[in-house]
Amino acid sequence: MQEYLTKLMCGFYFQLLDIDEQLLYKMIGAAVTTKTETLYIRYANKNIFRKVCTALRYDNPEFFYWDAETSSITGNTIILKYRFDDSQEILNIKQRLREIRRSIEETCLFEHEYSTETCLEIVYRFLVNNVKYAYEELQKPECTKWIYDIEGCLVKKRAVCLGIAQTVQYICRQLSITSILVTGKAELNGCKVNHAWNLVKIGDRFRHLDATCEICEKKEVYQYFLMRDTDISERNWRKDIYPSAR
Repeated sequence: MQEYLTKLMCGFYFQLLDIDEQLLYKMIGAAVTTKTETLYIRYANKNIFRKVCTALRYDNPEFFYWDAETSSITGNTIILKYRFDDSQEILNIKQRLREIRRSIEETCLFEHEYSTETCLEIVYRFLVNNVKYAYEELQKPECTKWIYDIEGCLVKKRAVCLGIAQTVQYICRQLSITSILVTGKAELNGCKVNHAWNLVKIGDRFRHLDATCEICEKKEVYQYFLMRDTDISERNWRKDIYPSAR
């Protein structure tokens, strides 16, 4: 049996869509789970299509094999593109991803510390110790697409902020920890640049977790683990849509 994805997850970004956009989200998501290439719809413009594709990508890191950026819409026809032609290759990568995620989960259970903070620290430490920021890949004329997803982060051990933040999503879901991928602006060498990180829920409160900055700096003391909004006041993000971390 061919299995591309466990199931479609209608997460945080799904809730930000209106009813029509949510319907399109489910239609495209269902098509991606079976690697369907052509989808016919009644109505949707390019702006809505792009908005929905972004929501799907942020909510579903398991869609690593889907090329959302080159997928397109013309009239009532959606053409979905994929990074792999070989379905078996998708299954092999997916199995490897699950094995790595399972090993992290087992570490959390082995510690006999069932607190959310402890599990998050194990995940955080794993990423900081095993993943490198994909500086070299970014310098290539055409960036390798896996640096933006969980395959790059967990299998190839090289990724940029979006891939790292999606990996936190991917692992936290297995640990039943609420995690939201956040996009915004962060300051780097005096300039504001696009950045992605996570909001994670501990009990009834949210905290920011930025594994990318920790990976880049690799200091002995974690500086970007479980931060409040006031700890990263120099950053910009949509505070009207994301939960507060007070």
